[in-house]
Amino acid sequence: VPLGPAGAPPLVVGDLVDVVAVLPAGLDAGTEPPAFPLVERAAVVDVTDQAVSVAVPEADAPRVAWALSNGSVVLALAGG
Repeated sequence: VPLGPAGAPPLVVGDLVDVVAVLPAGLDAGTEPPAFPLVERAAVVDVTDQAVSVAVPEADAPRVAWALSNGSVVLALAGG
């Protein structure tokens, strides 16, 4: 399997991904998992060398924006 940037599998428009929030060290204070899903099975709508755009439900957009501003967001290719 060819790998994309940072050793990640390449994504193409139409793939489904899980959007996972990764909390910064210390923010969870050990009481919550350091990573948790924000959106499951989001559709990839654009892929460039620097970014991947996904479509998320309107109700989930504020949580995704918060995670992008306060931690990290990781995409995981959604399974079957």
